[in-house]
Amino acid sequence: MTDQVPNSWRVSSLGEVGSWSSGGTPKTGDTSLYGGDIPWAVIGDLPDGSVHATSSTLTEEGLRRSSAKVVPRGTILVAMYGASIGRLGIAARSLATNQAIACCTPNHGMNAGFLFWYLRQQRSELRAAGRGGAQANISQSVLKSWPVPIPPAAEQERIVAAIEEQVSRLDEAVGLIRSGLARLPLVRRAVLGEAMPEPLPEDWKLLTVEEAGTVELGRQRSPRYHSGPNMKPYLRVANVHEDRIDLGDVKEMDFPPQQLARYELRPGDILLNEGQSPEFVGRPAMYHGELPGVCFTNSLIRFRPFNFVDGEYALLVFLRHLRFGRFEREAQITTNIAHMAAGRFKKVEFPVPPMDEQREIVQEVRRQLSLLSAFESELRIALRRSDTLRAAILAAAFRAELVPQDPSDEPATKLLARITADRLPPARRTRKTNGD
Repeated sequence: MTDQVPNSWRVSSLGEVGSWSSGGTPKTGDTSLYGGDIPWAVIGDLPDGSVHATSSTLTEEGLRRSSAKVVPRGTILVAMYGASIGRLGIAARSLATNQAIACCTPNHGMNAGFLFWYLRQQRSELRAAGRGGAQANISQSVLKSWPVPIPPAAEQERIVAAIEEQVSRLDEAVGLIRSGLARLPLVRRAVLGEAMPEPLPEDWKLLTVEEAGTVELGRQRSPRYHSGPNMKPYLRVANVHEDRIDLGDVKEMDFPPQQLARYELRPGDILLNEGQSPEFVGRPAMYHGELPGVCFTNSLIRFRPFNFVDGEYALLVFLRHLRFGRFEREAQITTNIAHMAAGRFKKVEFPVPPMDEQREIVQEVRRQLSLLSAFESELRIALRRSDTLRAAILAAAFRAELVPQDPSDEPATKLLARITADRLPPARRTRKTNGD
């Protein structure tokens, strides 16, 4: 990054182009030190942008009785600890910080936005430089010695303006993508809702679950089944997700032959979570024979449709109940886990149209859900690409490729010379004697 720079640029260090400090924390048990008029930032207050507000404030007494210091507007705030290393903020007003934040006040002539975006571009390298055990940290001495390319002051301004324009457009696009992703569950819910209208058409029947198929609770796990001559794989809640079965972590138990007829799954069986978080209780998926001979435990309910019910249609009914909170209303909550007893599940309503219409509904709903899944995949790909594009914008900026150089700009050598001169203490005047 700093190996090759244009002739008008120079490479310096963060310690040479800014004044560094860190803050402190007043005694937390003393309420007289907090709640005043002085904003006091901690790592959680750094938004990777301007810091306009902080979660806590200090009193003047809190400032006097701690190592916290007030830094001026425009100071760059850098998180030094843990997974947040490299998280950033720019003080939008004078404020104080705690000791987990390094503060860099740019020297005269240095653009705070330029240093901010450079540090943002260097975040992964900063995190890699962290040292320590359970909670890594990066020291101020490391930060101060960090190399930084320095363009002319006028070019710094042009670079910051170009970055902010492009990043702003990118942020707007990302916002639209995230908005689209947030709306997809509502669209899926609407698709399922429209497939089973209310009130029901005259040729439909309103049955209960137990009138539409058999309901069976899986076998309870027990230490006595941990080993034996008939070890079989089994599914549990962790394997049954919405409309899919995950075989990434399948465990085994002993299932004697006389129990297999009851607990072994057949292709077309639908499994539902008996116990889950309230919003996920009753989460259904169909077993398609992915793992032959697999059984299931009593954390799952199995539904096996009668011959007048299409299995895929039954799955859509249960997906609709899940999306509309129908199963959640049947659940009983204990210690934050909802349970839907098989007896209560059996009484849940189950609309049944003629078989040919069931199959038409399945075909159309699956078509729409497939389109939504494809759209979601494209949105997520675009979201990942936005991260790559953001990195590319910053990389180009600090390779001097984002804006053109202007030969009329004052070169960075003169800017650095002034910064160095400003940092030097005033020269001592020699006292004249009478003989001089």
